[in-house]
Amino acid sequence: MTDNQAGATRPLVTADDLYLFHTPSDPQISPDGTQVVFCVQRVERPTEKKVTNLWLADSDGRRLRQFTHGKWADTQPRWSPDGRTLAFVSNRGSEEQAQLHLLPVDGGEARPLTDLKGSFAGFEWSPDGTKLVCQFRLKDADELEGEKDEAKKKLGVSYRHITRADYKFDGAGYLPRERWHVWVIDAATGEATQLTEGDHDETEPRWSPDGQSILFSSNRSERPDMELDETELYLIPAGGGEMRQLVTRPGRKFGATFSPDGQHVAYFGRRQPGRWYQNATLYVAPLDGSGARDVSGPLDLHLVPATTGDVVGDAAPALPVWSADGRRVFCLATVRGNQSIVALDALAPELAVEWIVAGRGVAGGYTFDRARARLALLWSHPHHPAPVCGRDLRSHAPDPTRATDAPNPTPARNVGPLRCPRRIMEARLNEITLPPCRMRPVTMTGSDVARMHTIVPRTVTAMMPISTGLRPTKSLQRAKMTETIAPARKK
Repeated sequence: MTDNQAGATRPLVTADDLYLFHTPSDPQISPDGTQVVFCVQRVERPTEKKVTNLWLADSDGRRLRQFTHGKWADTQPRWSPDGRTLAFVSNRGSEEQAQLHLLPVDGGEARPLTDLKGSFAGFEWSPDGTKLVCQFRLKDADELEGEKDEAKKKLGVSYRHITRADYKFDGAGYLPRERWHVWVIDAATGEATQLTEGDHDETEPRWSPDGQSILFSSNRSERPDMELDETELYLIPAGGGEMRQLVTRPGRKFGATFSPDGQHVAYFGRRQPGRWYQNATLYVAPLDGSGARDVSGPLDLHLVPATTGDVVGDAAPALPVWSADGRRVFCLATVRGNQSIVALDALAPELAVEWIVAGRGVAGGYTFDRARARLALLWSHPHHPAPVCGRDLRSHAPDPTRATDAPNPTPARNVGPLRCPRRIMEARLNEITLPPCRMRPVTMTGSDVARMHTIVPRTVTAMMPISTGLRPTKSLQRAKMTETIAPARKK
């Protein structure tokens, strides 16, 4: 029986087949680079409930096992600096209230670390492993009061006083009046200390390498909901105290991280305030106040995720990652409908870029080990949703044949093949038949934009972008479309 005849005995993909998908996300490689923990989400058919568990794989792909079990949501796994403990957010104690939990990697039960009423966003271990810094938002006082009274709890919210434009978000509903603040949690006792307060959000907290300071971003203008570019970077002592603003360039700033020596901060921003559609560029600012430098320079690269999709778009934030010697910064680069990982010289006067993971596909959710010798990531392309992959940067020499694939004329290399321990998402897709599909890149040009790239399946007649790298324009309605269809490979 031929492959076509075998495929004909199984139905083509239907809506019910979505229950077969087990979706991986947020891969985190251990400090020594030997293991990778990641989330796998599935949807239960009877209840339509989304369940997320943690899985653990050897970075060489030899062993894979489910690490947590149960019908709840275990998310945001983070390794302790010594690699012995995983911290993660879970609602296993209460579906309505998630808490931080700690779980020994060598075996044992997860224990709740916190007992707070509110929402956790990002968090990070301190360098010595004794504390965690969290972005946390308390529940509103009237909501907490209502939970104590059954009559009020049944009644729910009777009115809302809207004072800001950002009062509601998709997927979150109405936002509380409380703001995101920086908290420090003791890893042994769970004691929580709030470091910042007030009517402004403080987000993306990061430890300094010596553990003495915490870096965060905040928009402290009078109308942060309207003046979106007024975000600045601040430092605060880890034990609490006065914050100070770093000297940077005007404009929104996000994704800030410390250099290994703690003397510089790398962050993303845009060259001109108010131009939200411009490429996100990489800046490096010294802590001595001498001002930020544009590292990515003339590169026509968007250095944050901008490719939409069903999987990688929900990955963890793609932060700039410093090399172990503090000379380079790793980050994503979105170009021509693909999403690569590149390395840029952080302190050298001349621009140099190295393509670490490149090709036709979308990289996301990447993390490096302590030595920056291995990385784990999601790697997605139209034929494979997004397996968790690994790469050893030390064991592969540069492949000069891939330099021709570089989307910029600067010297480039692509280091070694990706290894996928197992395609978790596709573990049961052999039960269905996917229709044959060849992809075609499409380029659209307009009067005030260079190019806009998208990829569409050849089996679809309408313009349905699968992965898109956008460079917005005011005249898309006047854009002219040209198609470049890659020739089919001969069998």
